[in-house]
Amino acid sequence: MKMRLLRRARHVVPLQILLLILLVVLPACGKKGPVRPLLKAEPAAPGRPEARQIGGSILLYVDLPERNLDGTPLTDLSELRIFRRETADGVCAECDEPTQLWRSIDPLAVSRDGQRLIIRDDDVRPGYGYRYRLVPVTSRGLTGAAASLARQMHPFPPAPQGLTATGYDRLVRLQWTLDPELAPGWTFLGCQVYRSSGDAPFGLTPLSSRLVQGGKYEDLGPLNGILYRYQLRCLAEQNGTIVDSSPSAVVTATPQAE
Repeated sequence: MKMRLLRRARHVVPLQILLLILLVVLPACGKKGPVRPLLKAEPAAPGRPEARQIGGSILLYVDLPERNLDGTPLTDLSELRIFRRETADGVCAECDEPTQLWRSIDPLAVSRDGQRLIIRDDDVRPGYGYRYRLVPVTSRGLTGAAASLARQMHPFPPAPQGLTATGYDRLVRLQWTLDPELAPGWTFLGCQVYRSSGDAPFGLTPLSSRLVQGGKYEDLGPLNGILYRYQLRCLAEQNGTIVDSSPSAVVTATPQAE
């Protein structure tokens, strides 16, 4: 009798374990979520894309991607391919993304403002629209996600004339002549002052967040004994669209203690 009970127990215990496993697994089978596609080790899209009209040119600004789509570091970016489309009557919102290769550039050989790339398009016409698609490419030939940009060319204000710069003790005084004659429907907003030191390129941010309305400006921030370069651009607006003038001539000044 005792031996029969032992044999029966050997069969019952595995059955109980099997039932316990089923109770745990079966409810989970009904809670499956959507299948997520696996991300690839391909470059993410360039960040903060911006297209801006400055005078008779369009400037494209982007941040180079630093990571792949799967979150891993991007270490072999070698090329930025730019596709471009021109349309006669402004930007075509219904048109497909541009597929004609316009430029292929080395990211290390392009103008920069810090980590921000600056790409200039001078082959543009007033009234025409321009769409761009920027695609990062690795040294292995893998293409990444694209950044899209669009901009229409408009009439633009004339560049400030007669710019001069005079250095004083921790001060540079700028003066220029304004000629805010604009196309009908455009409103003159004012000018922005840009500064750099030595041979450094001008940055994207003007000295003051406020537009200068007159023909003079005093820079109170420079240090004595350092050569500074200055440049101006004026802005005009129509129906919420703002355009920059062509840049003024570059002038230099070195503040000195009196």
